[in-house]
Amino acid sequence: MRRFFYLFLFSLISLNLVALSFSSSSWAEANNHATPSSTSTSAALEVNIPPNITVDPAPGSFVKEARPSIVVTFAPSTSIHYELSRMWVNNSEVSGNCLKTPAFISYRPFTDYHDGPVEVKVSLTDANNSPSEFTWSFTVKRPSSIESVHITSRLDLGTFEDLNVELKGIKGADKAWFEIEDYRFDIPLTEDKQNPGLYKGYYRVKHGDSRLRARVVGYLQKDNRTFEMTAPETASIWGQLFQVVILEPKDKSQVPLNFKIKGRTLPNCHISIVPKIGFSDN
Repeated sequence: MRRFFYLFLFSLISLNLVALSFSSSSWAEANNHATPSSTSTSAALEVNIPPNITVDPAPGSFVKEARPSIVVTFAPSTSIHYELSRMWVNNSEVSGNCLKTPAFISYRPFTDYHDGPVEVKVSLTDANNSPSEFTWSFTVKRPSSIESVHITSRLDLGTFEDLNVELKGIKGADKAWFEIEDYRFDIPLTEDKQNPGLYKGYYRVKHGDSRLRARVVGYLQKDNRTFEMTAPETASIWGQLFQVVILEPKDKSQVPLNFKIKGRTLPNCHISIVPKIGFSDN
């Protein structure tokens, strides 16, 4: 009966609906509100919509659409000069691009809004030519294309060990990558051909690396939109410490009587290996 060694290798030194009306300035105005104002403070914005008026999107609501229609509807008893109505979105006037009727006024942007607050101001003139204004805000929050990000390797790593990261998201992204926050950037993630939508990558710890409980952030880019998600785990890397990594044979593997040991360490080092051997009659 053939006998094998069970080998346990240890290193002496290891570390563990709305239509649009168009004006001549339509396209010029469209470029002014693709991005919400950087000074926008929707939390402090006063909402003062009159009771005979309804608005959509509703104040304080979240919308998934990148180009939501903004509609102001008047109650049947409301008497206004609708043709004199004006609208501003994120401090840019869009009145010339609004559809104006006796029942409602509406506006739909020409370009996508980025995720974030959108502030709207409307000015109306009633039958007595008295002007009034009201404001409200809503938030654009488009669905993310990333489902999860995880560290799949050990969380405490030394020199030559790999920090493995997996990202699960939409198929066929234009680009995928991850970063060790504030430390290493633009580390590529490659889509698994056998599992479309699963992206894998790694960072090999180098001599001199040092990071304690670092957050790992995954990124996915599709159609000029970039999504990000932080892994729930954190990683600690200690590249400045002396490290020995045994590559072959694997721990607890079954080996023949004669075998070779393969591994990595720093140059010009003398390494002693202490084998722990068991026997099997199988």
